[in-house]
Amino acid sequence: RQQRAGRSLPCGSALPSPSLHPPRSSRDFVMERTADDVLNQISKHPGFVKCADILLTLLGNLENDPQNEKYRKIRVTNPKLQEHLFSVDGAHDYLRALGWQDDGEHMVIRDVNVAVLQPSLDVLRALRDSLQSANPTTPSTTNPIAEERKKEIARKQAEQKAEKERLLASAKEDREARAGRRTVASSSQELPQNRGGAAITRFSDIGVDLNRGGG
Repeated sequence: RQQRAGRSLPCGSALPSPSLHPPRSSRDFVMERTADDVLNQISKHPGFVKCADILLTLLGNLENDPQNEKYRKIRVTNPKLQEHLFSVDGAHDYLRALGWQDDGEHMVIRDVNVAVLQPSLDVLRALRDSLQSANPTTPSTTNPIAEERKKEIARKQAEQKAEKERLLASAKEDREARAGRRTVASSSQELPQNRGGAAITRFSDIGVDLNRGGG
């Protein structure tokens, strides 16, 4: 028979896997307070909303799948993270307060304490939502590349619309020019009227009688 923590287990039973929600110690509370203090600092930064969106994505993935290695490493030199995350003063310290460590050009987290991560994510999300409600014009996106693509599409559509309007205006001018030329040509083909009276169509109209002999 196997025994663990004073409890007996049937022979052949597998030991339970370590819990992803370990009991919170005094160290956990110190770490959480430190993370919240840093979070309060970075929430005053003008770029906090975008920074918070990225943090929520990174840490949310880690919370949902803490054993996945790809969610436990961040490449600090990533241009997007450099621009929208690490450019915010205090963001690096916030990750360190949650257990991330510097490892060359990466930050890694080896021991994921979900009990600390969850409440900090709740505070982060609440701060982000509060700032968005107070300032609805603040853009919120986790994909600046997609935003640039939308702007490029809008620019091309505007150019296509302007070109279409130019072609329509040019076609209208051509139609009006052709109509004007037809009017001039039609007028030049009309015979002028005899301004002195009725039109002369017979010899008798001018006093000549072809049935009379000369003499």
